[in-house]
Amino acid sequence: MREALRPFTREERERVFAAADQVEIRGRSKGWLGRLCRVLCYTGWHPAVLYRSGEFRPALQHGRLQWIRPKNRRQMELPVHRELAPWIQEWLLEPRPRGPARYTQLLDQVGERAGMKVNALRFRHTACIILIRDLHLPSSDVQRLLGVTAKTLLVYAERPIEDIQMDMEKAGW
Repeated sequence: MREALRPFTREERERVFAAADQVEIRGRSKGWLGRLCRVLCYTGWHPAVLYRSGEFRPALQHGRLQWIRPKNRRQMELPVHRELAPWIQEWLLEPRPRGPARYTQLLDQVGERAGMKVNALRFRHTACIILIRDLHLPSSDVQRLLGVTAKTLLVYAERPIEDIQMDMEKAGW
């Protein structure tokens, strides 16, 4: 199975967050990387949302995250997950890396500490599950927000993550 595609289980997510919280980055607030991982996990954002934001930085307005989707320049919004609510406003205002290579490097560092592959795609696939199961968003909204197929969402919405992982292994992913 290609680990880079597989959503994180709850236990893996916690291990990734703990590993990211331990990485200190010069010029960033303590815990910045752990918060980046949480933002990617609970929003499904591609890092380009953060480094290509241009004039429109992602923002929190009335309990909803708002951003521009880099692929099509559409304005998007999403209810803020309870895990992000206490600190997301301040975190969004902090300086952040400006290019894709730095985000890849940071996530690779987290993966080394956590003992598994960590990348934006795994966070995106995990976000599908969280948005449907925790935030109870309709699958059509999740499909629009993340750009995933209805077939993918159906798999994520109706089955336990462990079953999904077994099916992916059998299929040779």
